Amino acid sequence: MEGPIENAFDLPIGEPGFLSHLLNILAQRADSPLALLYNLKQEAELSSYFDMALLQDGFCFRALYRARAIATAIIGDDGELNVSELEKILNNLKSAGYLFYQAGMSDGAITEHMSAFLQNLKEDVALVKTFKRFQRPLCHRWAERLVSDTLGLHSHHSLTDTHIRRAVLCACLCPLRQNVGSCFATAPAILIQKEQVQLLIEDLYQLLTTGKLKRIFGGVEYVVPLSPSTGIGDLRRSFRALDPRARPEYSPGLVRAFEALELLPRELVYAEKASLLKNWIEDSKAINAEELIHTQLLGHMGLSEEDLLQAHRIEKMQLKGHQYHPGATSKKLETVERFRQLELGARSAFKGVCDNALLKAWEFTLASFSEVKMEFSRWNLYISLGFAHEESGGIGELLYRMIDERIQAINAKIEHYQKDYELAYDQVRATEVLLRQAASEADARRLQAEHQSRAYHMRSCQEVRDQHYSEGSHYSTLYNFLSKQYDAKFPDYFQEIFDAEMHDVRGELYNDSPAGFRLVYKHGRPDPSLWTFIYTPEDYIEVLIDFFVSTEAAVAAELEWEEGRSEILHITSAIVSHLRTGRFIESALQRMAKAHRAAPVHAPLKALHTIEKKPWAYISGGTVTTLLKTYFCRESEFSMEAKWVENESELLIFLLDALKSLPPMATDPYLKQPDKAMIATSPTHAFLLLPGLSAFCNGWQEEGFTYTWVRDQVFLPSQKFYADMRLKLPEQAFLLDEFCEDLIPTLAHSLRQRTALHDKPMTVSAWRQQLYETMLPLTASTHPEQKRSLADRIDAFLYQALPVVPGREWKMLARRLLSDIASDDIEDVLRLFPDVPNTFLTPKRLRELTSSAVLLSRRSPFLPYDLHMYLARHARFVGLAPPSTLLVADTNWPGNYFGFVVNPGTSRLELWRLDRAGISGTPMSSWKPWLSGLDRSPWSLYTRYHEYTFGKKFL
Repeated sequence: MEGPIENAFDLPIGEPGFLSHLLNILAQRADSPLALLYNLKQEAELSSYFDMALLQDGFCFRALYRARAIATAIIGDDGELNVSELEKILNNLKSAGYLFYQAGMSDGAITEHMSAFLQNLKEDVALVKTFKRFQRPLCHRWAERLVSDTLGLHSHHSLTDTHIRRAVLCACLCPLRQNVGSCFATAPAILIQKEQVQLLIEDLYQLLTTGKLKRIFGGVEYVVPLSPSTGIGDLRRSFRALDPRARPEYSPGLVRAFEALELLPRELVYAEKASLLKNWIEDSKAINAEELIHTQLLGHMGLSEEDLLQAHRIEKMQLKGHQYHPGATSKKLETVERFRQLELGARSAFKGVCDNALLKAWEFTLASFSEVKMEFSRWNLYISLGFAHEESGGIGELLYRMIDERIQAINAKIEHYQKDYELAYDQVRATEVLLRQAASEADARRLQAEHQSRAYHMRSCQEVRDQHYSEGSHYSTLYNFLSKQYDAKFPDYFQEIFDAEMHDVRGELYNDSPAGFRLVYKHGRPDPSLWTFIYTPEDYIEVLIDFFVSTEAAVAAELEWEEGRSEILHITSAIVSHLRTGRFIESALQRMAKAHRAAPVHAPLKALHTIEKKPWAYISGGTVTTLLKTYFCRESEFSMEAKWVENESELLIFLLDALKSLPPMATDPYLKQPDKAMIATSPTHAFLLLPGLSAFCNGWQEEGFTYTWVRDQVFLPSQKFYADMRLKLPEQAFLLDEFCEDLIPTLAHSLRQRTALHDKPMTVSAWRQQLYETMLPLTASTHPEQKRSLADRIDAFLYQALPVVPGREWKMLARRLLSDIASDDIEDVLRLFPDVPNTFLTPKRLRELTSSAVLLSRRSPFLPYDLHMYLARHARFVGLAPPSTLLVADTNWPGNYFGFVVNPGTSRLELWRLDRAGISGTPMSSWKPWLSGLDRSPWSLYTRYHEYTFGKKFL
């Protein structure tokens, strides 16, 4: 780096905003190997826009951005692995691979994930060879699209073996994070990617070459298709739900999307692009990126929603062989098709700045393993089709009625021929009497002939009666026969798979959205690329008709009653006619509601968007156990510990006791590998427990009473930390000003006017309660969830803002924080900073000043250690942070971990989501029903990690 950096500042050293200013200058000037590899100037600029927009996650962007850069560097243009480049990058990551960003508290996980994989790649010759297996051709165009999107290429880019290998390497390097309700798959997928990467690579090979994942165990083959979607990413994140300071028009994802549509000229400067986007957001009233892309593209192409619906109807008619009038309609169809392609490309461009397409497709493919065994799918079909004869409007009712009518008609014939038989029998007996009494030989011959005639008639009546009786017996078993035949054929024609884009899915990320599963029609074919996804009632009816028509011959062939095979044709025709009636589809929706114990909906076809359980799509929590059993080919049950809890302390004690009860053979690997994970579940979420985290493992290694350890080592130290604080009037005013900085101006002004400051020192809890009660009427928070959200916001603020420290002491505190890395360079830099930057400082502001000093002394944003983690650990030692924050698990969510925190506002031990350093977070208040005993659903641990691994034999 050339020239004295002190001369480059437009902002006085130590002023608010100086750290971001410094980072920008360092990024502009950085010339280290990693800075050149990452194109740090561009990465830093885009990262700043992510922080401004708050629409997409900067952590995910940086992970994908660097993974692409490393994959491109390591896989040469010839498609071969460049070992020397691999070793160089790995050495650079180890020596100074931690790239500091102000909001990147969890970014150290990116560096450590990449370093671990590259080290594995360097040492494992077999792993290197697996990449050479990847080559053209791929199984279908969707697989090619995934490769292109993973590398950020245009979809029309000609793919080579090099691109495919780079995409696979990129999927291995980019740490997987969850962004929809797929936690039951994301948690195992993260574990596989980190600890069993050979499995990930093998899966990607299957998916790209065959379009499916296959597992065979217990004599049964289970197949799931490559996910047809990479998810919705942040396309549906509401603009209105963002922080008031957010500026979504600066979102790099939005910019990329509209550049792909050619609605934003690429040559414009970024601020001009943001200005155009801001106008479109305000003018269109769109609430999210998906709507903005859709509405703007419609207007640009001169189309309407009615045009899209009309095109869809015409296409459906064409599929059925109907004719339509060409001309203007044909041009409109071409325009609509062009619209669809452009919209799809824009959506991919938006997601592609943060989401690794190939990795997300693999994750969502795994999710389908939770329903692959078809038990639930077959039950859903059985219910929705109404095979039980008592179900009104169902197929069973139709079959039962048809068969019953046949049986009634046959019974009437049996009765008729029985009477004829009885009459003929009486006539034969009478003739026999007369024959015995014949007066002459001539009478005898006449009566003998009459007897033969009547006997023949009697036998004829008996044969016809018995024939009808036999036919009736066959009809009486036909209903059960048909039910069994159709049920047996369901798995060949239908399957439910995870749908990452299901429009029915709603919910907050941190409350964990439910997972959506969609019915697919397989046409009796094993190739997933030929399967049809069912999205509408019309789709559902059409595939059902195709199913019954396609299976007609096979069902008839299985019927041993040869004369009855023609009846199958009549039954199929009747079923098809019934399926086309509105009564069937409405009754199917009502049956699904009844089966799932949901409230019935009047006129369900008009309220489809309100119905969670549809015959072709339903919302479910997903089943971790089923997924793990199928994926890892396990028939026996998993070793588990489960418990419902009545408070957070009980949850922590349960986790510690469960780990304590395990033998050393099961726990030693977690001590050797602190980042090794154990699959765990809450009542609504699957996540990864991290038993090896330093403070956490102290708890389960403690031989005394677990309750005592939690009380003395976790609760009491932090509780005393806050209880000893007294906020004097100047500190109250300072905290109020700091809190108001996060509010919209009008709300901040009202809060300052209404908040009373006290001469007498206040406890933290008393000040928090006063602030909460003052804020309630200002925010019009009347709903319990709104009140909870407000309380969480205040508590999260206090967690970062306490303790308040005098500004004149900041350099002394900074020196204590940096005691392990103190140097003359740092001391020289500290002299450049003001001695008293402000009357008071929060720990957050103190860390900013201290970080600025460290970075300025090094003249680089690259460090050999995670500065956020370093400062967080030392802050606890010197009393600048609560001393006993306890991280215990990876949430799956970007940059978030689960931890136990003593809430500064309530003095209660609570479960929070925190950043990796534990310096910022918020309570998991939305989970209170499962943490207070109100809901007795259990928390669970899959305690034996070797039960969810294949080992090396599989590979």
